[in-house]
Amino acid sequence: MLLSPGDRPKVFGLTASPIQNAKNPIVSLNIPQTNIDAQVIGVLDHVDELAQHTPRPVEVIQEYPISLEQSSYPEPSSWSCINVFDRATLSAIAEYWPVIECRHHVASDNLGPYCASLYLFMEMRKAISTSQY
Repeated sequence: MLLSPGDRPKVFGLTASPIQNAKNPIVSLNIPQTNIDAQVIGVLDHVDELAQHTPRPVEVIQEYPISLEQSSYPEPSSWSCINVFDRATLSAIAEYWPVIECRHHVASDNLGPYCASLYLFMEMRKAISTSQY
């Protein structure tokens, strides 16, 4: 052995099974035990002992009230500003407008007005940058 028994680690952890030969698992298990002068112990055999030494987090459930339809978010919103334009004037995105409108409403309902405005801004910026005008 390379190290004396007093200098060897007390615990050696493996994330995979030490058994390499499924046909003869006892021999396969004895190889690492002999090489490192250790005993292989399965976690499933010692779940209670493991639970005693595993710290548990303190869980806190915080519930927030549902936001009101008319929140204090600044008005006018990006959506109301863009909606004043005629769809024909937005020719760069005319065919994609129904999809953009649907995604905006989904983002607004699920993520709130800030995320919906950010989505709308990014879509409009992309449409303007790829426009032929």
